[in-house]
Amino acid sequence: MADDPNFQHEFLDLKGEGMDDRTFLGGVRLGVRTTLFWLFGFVSLVILGGIFIHVDQRIVSAIDDWRVSREVSLLMTRVQSGLARAEVLEKTYVLDKKRHLADGFSDELTRVGSALDALYQFPQAGPARQHIATLRDGLVQYGQQFSQFVTAEEALGLTTESGISPRLQSMTDEVQKGFTKAGFANLTDQFARIVREGAEVLRSGSRQGVTEVRERYRTLNAFLKASRVPKAQRSRLRSLLNAHEADMMSTINSRFALESERQRFGEILAYVAPSTDALSKFGTDLDLVTARRLDRARSFARYTIAGATLGIFLWFIFAGMLLIRSIVGPLRAVSEAALRLASGDRGTRIPARGNTDAIGQIARSLDKWIDDLVEADMVGRELEQTRAKLELTAAEAERKVQAAAEQAAAAIRAELETPDPVPEQPIEPPRPEPISAPQEQRGIPAPLETLSGAGPISSISQQLTHFSEYVTAAAHDVERTEALIRSLSDSTSHIEVLGNLVTAIRDQVNLLAFRTSPRDYVATDRENLIPFNNDERQGMSDPVTAGRLDSIRESTDRAERTLQSVRASMDNVTAIAQDIASTASGQALEATNKLLSQSQYLQNMLDDIMTRIHPPATNRLAPPAPEQNPADRPWTGVPPRKA
Repeated sequence: MADDPNFQHEFLDLKGEGMDDRTFLGGVRLGVRTTLFWLFGFVSLVILGGIFIHVDQRIVSAIDDWRVSREVSLLMTRVQSGLARAEVLEKTYVLDKKRHLADGFSDELTRVGSALDALYQFPQAGPARQHIATLRDGLVQYGQQFSQFVTAEEALGLTTESGISPRLQSMTDEVQKGFTKAGFANLTDQFARIVREGAEVLRSGSRQGVTEVRERYRTLNAFLKASRVPKAQRSRLRSLLNAHEADMMSTINSRFALESERQRFGEILAYVAPSTDALSKFGTDLDLVTARRLDRARSFARYTIAGATLGIFLWFIFAGMLLIRSIVGPLRAVSEAALRLASGDRGTRIPARGNTDAIGQIARSLDKWIDDLVEADMVGRELEQTRAKLELTAAEAERKVQAAAEQAAAAIRAELETPDPVPEQPIEPPRPEPISAPQEQRGIPAPLETLSGAGPISSISQQLTHFSEYVTAAAHDVERTEALIRSLSDSTSHIEVLGNLVTAIRDQVNLLAFRTSPRDYVATDRENLIPFNNDERQGMSDPVTAGRLDSIRESTDRAERTLQSVRASMDNVTAIAQDIASTASGQALEATNKLLSQSQYLQNMLDDIMTRIHPPATNRLAPPAPEQNPADRPWTGVPPRKA
């Protein structure tokens, strides 16, 4: 039977009864329905993506408007705060007359102008552009008036530390020098008071002190007129005082004129106040509109996305259910018909035989199967008749096979009951081998030759006996070698102890020689003692003692050299013993592996014998295959490999 049968050419042209029976979408192939399902899913995703894009555009537009509104609010806040700071700086400058205050005022107006220009560029600021232009013009006028005011005050000298102009200060110094030269110290103090009061009037801009300043000038002039100084000096002092008075009054009048000009600052601020209020109201309204639009966009996105997703999901599920039911329903009907057919109901009606899809092919195949079952019943009856005949023949063949098996079992049993005796070889005790030749170890015994007239089982038994004896001897050699290595290790440790004792004796002898010597050794020499020589022996008080010490020193030196030689010999012996141990372990492992392989081969031979004595029941009808007698195959000592 082919793996992928194509029954379409066999059944599409049949016009029998029930061949026009079709289910829902039975004329559409399964591949087309799968494509429709994917197409529905793709269209659903496209529609849902379009809705998401539309909602995203709405939200992005609302967010952009909110950002513009925030920028407008920030710019409006910058304009209002800048105007407030400029007004504060202007009033502070009028009081303090500091140049950095005027520079700060100009910087604030520049920042306010930049904010207005940025606000004018927004498309949303169209309704407020007229107010922006008005505010811009007012700021320009405000800055110009303030610059003129500052220039005029600097020209009047109001920004100096004395509060008067340099020219007036020069005239003041000249008048004071004239009074001092004329000997009018009291007039100098009165004149200084006049200058202070005039500077205070200039600084405050109040008209209350002007009358007092004039009266003081008049009093001072009358005192000079009645004084007894020379006429020329008096005339000169009066002319200087009159010039100073005229200059002071002129400066005060100019200060009053500047104060009148300063009143225009308030007029300019009052002029731009409506525009400022309109811009503030515009920013507030824009914030409200933007917030309302953002709320609407959020609500629209929430309900649109939820509703569209739910609707498209339900539509996709409905389409998928239709397609799935067009497949599941016919499959269920066909499976129920197949179940009834398998139960033995030959009159089962197969549905969906008119479908052009794979389900229709299955239905038509089941219909064909019903016809085949009828033919199979006929063939079954014929086979029953044939089987009855074969049973008679099989019974006779079984009797013949049983007789042959009994004869073979009797022959093998007779061979097993009379095995050949295996000569026992005495195990020689292990002889001590020279340590210097570790290569002369016991080799693995070669396979024994097959005894004449003995079968393979006897040969394998003898081989197993020899391998077992060899493994026992090899294990004994390994144990002896390990004991030898342990003894050598103990001897080496004792030699180390003996060497330490000899070293201690030499140190004690050197210390004794040092104490009996009359020489003076410094502290540094005592830490580095060396053996004595002949010159040192001459310095001792007792020659006999010195000679004995030298003899002891020479004996300890010879003992140390002897111990070093013994230690080297012990190291060589230990290395050779370890080599012997590794060789014996390897040979024991190899013999064990061969013993295991021989045992497995013997077990396999016994299994084959038992199989031939008691053959399986499934092979009783087949005659026994001729095999070569195991006794005819020579034994080579190596078990054959399994296939």
